[in-house]
Parts: sequence; structure tokens; C-alpha cells
Amino acid sequence: MLGVEVVEPGRGLADVLLGELPISQAVIELGHPWGFNLVPAEIALARVERELRTGQEFRLRDELQKLGEYHDILIDCPPSLGRLVLSALIAADRVLVVTEPAAPALAGTSDLLDTIEVVNSDYSRVALGGVVVNRVTKTREAERRIAEL
Repeated sequence: MLGVEVVEPGRGLADVLLGELPISQAVIELGHPWGFNLVPAEIALARVERELRTGQEFRLRDELQKLGEYHDILIDCPPSLGRLVLSALIAADRVLVVTEPAAPALAGTSDLLDTIEVVNSDYSRVALGGVVVNRVTKTREAERRIAEL
């Protein structure tokens, strides 16, 4: 994310989610021009999706609560609706959805909004903070699809 490489293997979000590292040891201070810190995602997150067991969806929320000092934290998730995304939704107060004006992406956005409703009824309250549409071309079809959002 943001062109930041994980400096050391074993110090990213996957390690936090698998209980191998406290989140405080995974935070990278980005400084200027970004102005925020980052817990980097890495390819090892694919392993997390396979290994995260039922009940461990709360680990990210619990680790974030230990940090306590941050006003906003961005959680970069893969474009799926697996356990990683569920864990992030449970941990979040607000969700910023990034999508594009293509039919499959819009269908995925609709599924994500349904999942947010499930999280709100079963786990915790998470609000929709906004929708960002990227890869937009100036066509009537793209404008129509964006209007559907």
C-alpha cells in the first residue's frame, strides 16, 4: 500500500492477525507527505484467509484497541468478502468503499454493503464513511453506473 515495502518479513498485518506479533511492532511511521502510520499488508495475507479460524475475527479489533493513540486507521483489504474483510469490518467504526464503474465491481460493492448490514446486526456497528469510485472514464455508461451507487 502506498508503495511501502515491508522492511522485515514477519512484521506485517498477516503476523498480527495470526497472533504472531503485537500490532504495535508492525506499525510503520510514514511521516511526510502522508501524515499517518501504516501496518502493511503483504502477500502472506493469503495464508491468513486459510488459517484464520472461527472466533479469531476479533483479533484485529482487539489489537487496534491496544494502540489507543490513533484517531484514524486505514485497513487495506483485498477485494473479497472472506474472513479478512469480516475481521476488518468488526474492527472498524467506518468503512470507505473503493470500487470502479464496472458491473462486477458494482455487484461486489452491493455484496459488501449487505455484509456490513450483517456485521451491524451480529457483531458491532460500522458506518459507511463513503464510496470512492476509481478508474472512471467519461462515458454515459460509467456515469449511469456511478449514479446507481
